[in-house]
Amino acid sequence: MPTIAKGRTEEGDKTILHVEMTGETSPCPSCGSSEVVGFGKRTQSVADIPENGKPVVLQVITRRFRCKNCGRSFYESVEGVGGNRRMTDRLADWIRNEAPSRRFTEIASESGLSEGTIRALLRASGDYLRRKRKQPN
Repeated sequence: MPTIAKGRTEEGDKTILHVEMTGETSPCPSCGSSEVVGFGKRTQSVADIPENGKPVVLQVITRRFRCKNCGRSFYESVEGVGGNRRMTDRLADWIRNEAPSRRFTEIASESGLSEGTIRALLRASGDYLRRKRKQPN
């Protein structure tokens, strides 16, 4: 999905990038029909890879659609954000890459996420167990 950058702000210790989804309408995820109409928007906060040691948050404006075929309403998905996570895939990859050599608290501080979120991500991917086995007693 194409996006348009709307601006950048610094808020305390984090950088906020404002972007809006544009381009083709998304097909209905229920029935696959392309007969959809737009009827609203929402702003979704998504954590992204840190920049210069500071957390980055994407404020993404996504469009809401209603399917003319089945009547379901849905928001378009944000490319590069997997499942129900509120982080980009590249942030998840960065965390998995940093985890073997850094403390979870350091990663959490730099990414703006909680230590529990870091652990949950690594647990879900199986990286948490590999890390625990590598640590000396």
